[in-house]
Amino acid sequence: MNRLRTAWHSVSFITAIVIAALSSTAPLASAQDAAKDATTAEAPKIPEIADEPRTVDPATILPGPVVKLATVEFKETSLREVADWIQTESGIAVFIDSTALEGAGLLPSEPITDHLQDEPIYFLLDRLRLLDLSWFVQDNVIRITTNDVAFDPNEFQTTPYNVSDFLDAGLQSDRLIATVKLVSNVHWEEVDGPGGNVEPLGDVLFVRQTRAGHRQIKGLLTALRKHGRQTFAYEPPQHQTLRGKLEEPISVSIRDTPLKLAIADLAEQTKTDIRLDTTELKSVGVRDREQVSLVLNNRPLRTVLELLLSKHDLTWSIREGVIWITSRDGAESHLKCAVYDVRDLCRDTGESQELANAIFNQTSSNWAMTGGSGGEIQFPQPGTMVVLQTEPGHEQVLKLLSTYREALLISKNRKRSDPGDEVIDHYYQMQQPIADVLAKVLVTLVAPESWRSEARPDAIGTILLLPSNTGLTTGYAGKANQPATTAGLIVPQSVLIIRQTRKNHEEISTLIGRIQNGDPPISFGGAGGGMGGMGGGFGGGYFSVKPSVGASAGR
Repeated sequence: MNRLRTAWHSVSFITAIVIAALSSTAPLASAQDAAKDATTAEAPKIPEIADEPRTVDPATILPGPVVKLATVEFKETSLREVADWIQTESGIAVFIDSTALEGAGLLPSEPITDHLQDEPIYFLLDRLRLLDLSWFVQDNVIRITTNDVAFDPNEFQTTPYNVSDFLDAGLQSDRLIATVKLVSNVHWEEVDGPGGNVEPLGDVLFVRQTRAGHRQIKGLLTALRKHGRQTFAYEPPQHQTLRGKLEEPISVSIRDTPLKLAIADLAEQTKTDIRLDTTELKSVGVRDREQVSLVLNNRPLRTVLELLLSKHDLTWSIREGVIWITSRDGAESHLKCAVYDVRDLCRDTGESQELANAIFNQTSSNWAMTGGSGGEIQFPQPGTMVVLQTEPGHEQVLKLLSTYREALLISKNRKRSDPGDEVIDHYYQMQQPIADVLAKVLVTLVAPESWRSEARPDAIGTILLLPSNTGLTTGYAGKANQPATTAGLIVPQSVLIIRQTRKNHEEISTLIGRIQNGDPPISFGGAGGGMGGMGGGFGGGYFSVKPSVGASAGR
């Protein structure tokens, strides 16, 4: 980490060189001196990126009875008997919605083969998805029902979430709402028809969503409040053990073996719970007796699985304490949400977008932002990245971020340019009388020391006044007590071509707006407050992008 501190820098172009290139009178020596200063500048201190927490444990969110650890094995056991066991083990009543099950062509006598090995009871409940069933706790009763009932908008609940700490930290409510809507496997009305929604009121977000959706939202907000290098928003710690198993090397000699037996042998050899998601395999026409072959020595389990499954275009996913062998569509229908601390890689909106673009372009995962139907990325604030992706997709993101960080170790220190210091030309069109006056007084109203003059021949600010197309104002009021006309009035127009820094242009634009439209009425009531900006103070960034000038700006 000491080496990273001394080598860390931003890869944006040097501000001094940009300014020198844009200014026709800037001497070459000035640009060379600026470059020398930039390359020898002391690197700013890099934020510490913690490895913990790695996950938000659902056990901290779910009701206590369903997170109890248990050991049990069921073989072709009826759903009713499984429910009775859960009721005895958890200590709370279990209700099977027989009417809903019957409507879906299911019965309480449906056979279930499953097991728990010192695992939470809710694993068993979650795995009922293989029968297209869902569950939730209501009035201290575990209800087992169909997905149609669980996702029925009439069953949705509205829950308030106090987010004052986020707003106090500078997060904008619209970005926070967009991030909340990133949680997977929930329904929002603008996407899926009637469904959930988010309404902000003061410091509170009122969220209407399924009970399962609320659990994931709570996990995401918890992860946003405290996260590390990679923190899954709603994942049991048992999954970290499975990820470790995927890295352990094994040797295999599988020759023309049914897929079901090959996976069973891998599970036994690695002492890992690996299963076939038979529902998803059937959906893509893959049978559990399909023949597979692979001979490989001393390679990680993940490599073995990837090569073994590639013939049938299958993949793996970690869910409910199991490594599932599933279809690619099946894996992408159960995306996971994770929060990444990337303060060392980006510290403003521009760098955040550059980092997202790099991830889109340099991973093989599907991304909704690039025309796919898969994952997404949101930055509730610079330095905090929320990613929705498959399990393998998250591994690609984490590996890529590690590669970016390693690249900093072999890079020179360079002073990061401030986007506000970029010099651009902007064309301001306005009525001629206003333009005539502003051409004379702007140099005294905005950053007087930045305008070129005999006393400051190397300054960058210049103003050029040119005529423009005439304008037509409608609704011109005539004499008193006479109605306004609709014929309008021809008004001469001019354009001010102003070369200035981006931050000075912002002040100029504000000033012109106030001159043309005036200030809003002064309120003498109580002090109000806005959401504030996007925050900052994250130290230097690695991914830097030169801000676009916009359609009305040129060189």
